[in-house]
Amino acid sequence: RHRETTVGVLCVAFDHPHPFTTAETRLLEMLAHQAAVAIDNVRLQATTQRQLRENRALLEVSRALAATSDPNELAQVVVETAVKTIPTAQRGVLHLFAEGSDELVAVAVHNIAGGPHEDGVRLRRGHGIAGYVAEHGVPLNVPDVMQDPRFVPGPQRPDYVSMLSVPLKSMDRLIGTLSLESLRPHAFTEEDETLLSIFANQAAIALEKARLHAEVQASERKYRSLVEGTEDLIFALDQEGRFTYANKALSNQLGSSALELRGQDCFAWVHPEDTLALREYLEKVMASGTAGAPLEFRLTGKGGHWIYVLGGASPVFDAQGRVIGAQLMVRDVTELRQLRAQLAQADKLAAIGQMVAGAAHELNNPLAVILGN
Repeated sequence: RHRETTVGVLCVAFDHPHPFTTAETRLLEMLAHQAAVAIDNVRLQATTQRQLRENRALLEVSRALAATSDPNELAQVVVETAVKTIPTAQRGVLHLFAEGSDELVAVAVHNIAGGPHEDGVRLRRGHGIAGYVAEHGVPLNVPDVMQDPRFVPGPQRPDYVSMLSVPLKSMDRLIGTLSLESLRPHAFTEEDETLLSIFANQAAIALEKARLHAEVQASERKYRSLVEGTEDLIFALDQEGRFTYANKALSNQLGSSALELRGQDCFAWVHPEDTLALREYLEKVMASGTAGAPLEFRLTGKGGHWIYVLGGASPVFDAQGRVIGAQLMVRDVTELRQLRAQLAQADKLAAIGQMVAGAAHELNNPLAVILGN
């Protein structure tokens, strides 16, 4: 016994009748205690070395995962690092669920060519060892795949023997599986399963972050393409009315690049007669935290002439929900105003014409009577 724990039993026997003396019993007790201490120290040393090895491996994993944010590159890093982390593994494959599907797709492999685990090959949920892990969300350590009924062989006999597969979970959501293969049976231990599971949890979080990052980037590119491609004038201001963003249309209109406009006072390009109204309008939008009604004002245009623009503003918030500025989307309505003025003038001329025609008619009636007489 050591530290109130029984670690084993020490048995001593004679090949002939011999009653143990008190001194012999005490000696055996001392030897047993020393053996227990030695055994406990060896176990503690082995546990410490294993924990150091695992911590070192996880540190390397964290560094490897932080090295890239591209989902495809990250998936490949995950597989290669997993094979490197578990010494008895020679091959690896990472399956992720296809978007909107229950099928697993091999998105990254290491030292695998051909077969059901080839890059791009799909597996149904519950089909095969990786499919079983995806179905039940638990690790599976298979000492010999040919002896396991859950294994689904391909056209040819597999050239690997044992397989360790663990689920990839992010925020309690299963996103795929990570599987290692070995050329010898019983290659993976319980410690390997624990270490790979911890690694898989880190990898799943990193993969989800990379996926979301890629989606955000794609959305930003799409949004930027729409904003930069429109003829509408789109710009953002801070609370002091300085430009923080200007799209291509506004840059062209003001004759300055977006970089040159950044930090400049927007009111320098606003007609003096409209400055007060626009300033009060923006202050109201930022104070209320709600979008404002459409407002018409004048901006300086190319060649120094003024253009009329019509549009609205909405508040811009930071990550804590505080208003930090406003964004505006306005449209050049100068030609529209000119058309309206022309229509109004035409309406006036038409009204005058009708009045003249009516007056002429009133004069023609008595004149016709006089001429007739």
